[in-house]
Amino acid sequence: RTVGTGFMHQLSDLIQTLQLTSTHYVRAIKPNAQQAQERFSGDLVRKQLEDSGMPQVLTLMHSGYPTRCPFASLYDKYRPRAPEPMRKLEPRVFIEGLLYALGV
Repeated sequence: RTVGTGFMHQLSDLIQTLQLTSTHYVRAIKPNAQQAQERFSGDLVRKQLEDSGMPQVLTLMHSGYPTRCPFASLYDKYRPRAPEPMRKLEPRVFIEGLLYALGV
């Protein structure tokens, strides 16, 4: 068995393993540069959301493209990361505020 043959077998095994999996993306948003509790830097969070393409995703959703997400789903996902006053809003109002803050 040659090195090349061994490599081809390993590559084949890797491709088989990858074909059995699915892609999952996790977007971690830092609430502040110090990563301190109970501190929220709106500019830092907005920049991270912009860099991750979130405004474009929300624009597509707002335009009515087939990919829709219930307000409650986005609310549950982003509410814990929001400033305290926003956490008290109803899901629809919360998402409208998020869209407004992102300029969508």
